[in-house]
Amino acid sequence: MKDRLKRIWDWKPGMGVVAAAAVCLLLLLLVPLLRLALYAVPWYDDYNYGQFVKNFVDMERSIGSAVSGAVYCMKTQWYAWQGTFSSVFLCP
Repeated sequence: MKDRLKRIWDWKPGMGVVAAAAVCLLLLLLVPLLRLALYAVPWYDDYNYGQFVKNFVDMERSIGSAVSGAVYCMKTQWYAWQGTFSSVFLCP
């Protein structure tokens, strides 16, 4: 019995076995992501969010201007109140 446990404990898989297991695990983990990807389709109003950020970044190329564009878009959506003012940061 001890001999068997020692053999199991000392077993080390080869590189091919580890690689095959990693690929199988990756494919298994990608299944839910691919199923959710069916619902991740951009709609016409999603492009408006990115347009503000693009215009601000075109004027001054910096992270701060991109954040300013997103904040400006958020304020615009707040005043128009479509219920999407908080999701502006998630779409661009």
